[in-house]
Amino acid sequence: MQNESNNPAALRIDFAPRDALRAVGARLLALPVAILALGILAALDWLPAPRALENMEEAVLTAKAELARSDRPSSWLAIGDSACMMNFDPRALTDSDGASALNLGTWRQLSFDAYAEFVRARDAVGRTPKKILLILHPSTLRRSDSDGHALDLLNALLHDAPRPRKRFGSFAIRAADTARDRILNRVFARPIPAAFAAQHGHAGRLARDLVEADGFLSAPDSIASRMEGRPDYYLAPGASERIAAFRAATGDAELFIALSPTPRALALRDTEERVARLSAELAEKLSPARALALPALWDDRDFYDTVHLRPAGRMRWQQRVVDALNNAP
Repeated sequence: MQNESNNPAALRIDFAPRDALRAVGARLLALPVAILALGILAALDWLPAPRALENMEEAVLTAKAELARSDRPSSWLAIGDSACMMNFDPRALTDSDGASALNLGTWRQLSFDAYAEFVRARDAVGRTPKKILLILHPSTLRRSDSDGHALDLLNALLHDAPRPRKRFGSFAIRAADTARDRILNRVFARPIPAAFAAQHGHAGRLARDLVEADGFLSAPDSIASRMEGRPDYYLAPGASERIAAFRAATGDAELFIALSPTPRALALRDTEERVARLSAELAEKLSPARALALPALWDDRDFYDTVHLRPAGRMRWQQRVVDALNNAP
């Protein structure tokens, strides 16, 4: 008797094309149906707002965009780079007269064109700020414009638009972005640097904490291990147009300028003079604006890193800012 396993005829399977389609067709059809459904739900605004939470930088932009679009009252608006975000708690501007503030400081990758977008977002929800406090580290002014990708992502978050891509990308890629930013990023935790994870855990919680703190993020309470930076401060050539556009966006709001301090260990012989000139030049370009008289140098022990102050140092510098505002003409 011949062994069936050695008989080619016994191993042959009749498999018609329609059987293949029946076997995999449903699975193949499920993907485009899911993609189309996500696109329709996003277009109808039936999905949650996008949350870019791939890393700490995106978490900050997500929180700031949410605050900018919120109906939260704010007669004061603090805006600027990460020195604004971490060196100034906007609740310091809350007073018995009912004044309130938001801190929309972000990262140094963003500049005056991004600040203008934040102001327009507040205008769009009927919360036009009456007073604006521009807080910058002097080194940020060496930048003439925003990083393109960071600015595109901010605009996408401010307008519920798809995540920007260097190339348009297929409809499937766009749908994957929608699923990630509107659904998955609300479920799965993304890591952030350990120094901030100790207090905030993960990117999603960091974004929530920023919103609850009116946009303020405290730097960790540890002394900087080393100081790095170039205190050769100057206003970038070509920045004038974007500075003027920002001032136009602020309308009739009172504008105050506060340049955050430099560690004494990094100071050059003329750092204080450079900062004073830079502050005056910026006030002139943003006219009408008032540059606050603040110390250009600060105690090294108060710094977490070259730009950001530890909590105790931040509170002392913050009080100097509040006092300068109270005494401003």
